[in-house]
Amino acid sequence: MNVSLTKPFNDFVQRKVNSWFYASASEVIREALRVLAEKEVDLEIDRKIKIWIAQADAWLGKELNDELVEKLLQSVKNRLSANKNKECITL
Repeated sequence: MNVSLTKPFNDFVQRKVNSWFYASASEVIREALRVLAEKEVDLEIDRKIKIWIAQADAWLGKELNDELVEKLLQSVKNRLSANKNKECITL
């Protein structure tokens, strides 16, 4: 594959190679692509989280009431208590 860079990008890559942190222009480009790929994954995760939040808001808007909140809180308290007791037993 052959890639053409504009002068500013070419200068940037050359500065990175000259800094001795990268051995070649190819290493600089590979690192840039890794960062781009990670950013893409992060954006996809953010998109999914927004969808899940919207779905939760829609569900909670219909189902949320004092009784459900109390049940959820009690369930959390029960789990915390059970986990605390397990830790005490195993120690």
